[in-house]
Amino acid sequence: MNIQSVSLSRGSVEQGVPRFTVSLFGWGPVHLAGDTRLLDRPSIAVVGSRSASHEGRALAADVASELVRHGLVVLSGLAAGIDKAAHEAAMRAGGRTIAVLGTSLDQAYPRHHAGLQERIAMEHLVVSPFESGTPTARWHFPKRNRLMAHLARAMILVEAGATSGTRHQVEECVSLGKPVFIYESLLNAEIEWLHAAYARTGVDEWRDASELAARIEKSLAVRE
Repeated sequence: MNIQSVSLSRGSVEQGVPRFTVSLFGWGPVHLAGDTRLLDRPSIAVVGSRSASHEGRALAADVASELVRHGLVVLSGLAAGIDKAAHEAAMRAGGRTIAVLGTSLDQAYPRHHAGLQERIAMEHLVVSPFESGTPTARWHFPKRNRLMAHLARAMILVEAGATSGTRHQVEECVSLGKPVFIYESLLNAEIEWLHAAYARTGVDEWRDASELAARIEKSLAVRE
């Protein structure tokens, strides 16, 4: 996302955190809390199951740390499981992270992530496609997924199941021509939608977090 495609239309301060409503090129209005300059840096979406395994959470943390080491912003959806692990690992590694919400900025889902959301808003960036006061609804999360695909330069899938909501994120990224990287062990499972996705242009597998981050950095020419 290039900062030149963002136009400021309104600003405010809530609990010491600057909030803005901006118009993104190719999307429309979104609501931001925190450091809007992160929209001008290349971000990579790290996504996966909310009910992640211990191994999946560790892998997400490893991926996020490597992305930070290679100069990339870690973007995720503040959900339980893989998302939380990715956000926290990026911050532990001294990097930057963007949380894209399926709620408005004045709500937190899950509720016990309110503290994490507040920290990301204060130190990094929180993005929502919904105006403050919008009631939380389950059907809002596909819009969150579409916005994540719009903002990210690429998507890394760490862990998923047959009915995982990450399926929609993969589809959104592919439709936008964004690269998608699926952890290789997922392709050993009998998950039909993953095999169908893997057959599509722009979808590849990965096995090593360091090698993947270096490959993404090189493809995006992050460093001068």
